[in-house]
Amino acid sequence: KEPIVDVVDAAAVNTTTALAWTMDITTITVEELDFQFDFTLEVTRDDYAHALVAFFDIEFSKCHTPIRFSTGPFSDYTHWK
Repeated sequence: KEPIVDVVDAAAVNTTTALAWTMDITTITVEELDFQFDFTLEVTRDDYAHALVAFFDIEFSKCHTPIRFSTGPFSDYTHWK
């Protein structure tokens, strides 16, 4: 009933990933915030699936010092989990 916000170890992932959506916060419109997408995941090993993991990558490229990080299981831990 409630989503769990937690860290997922990369070794626990047993499917491929799928890109859901990209946006540019400097040009996005309100109408573009309402979206749907189809996706396909391929199983990479015979194991149990306990959850669907969603994460985001972000890049602030227009700063004087560009910053990029990911909240995904294949990247270093962030406070976003």
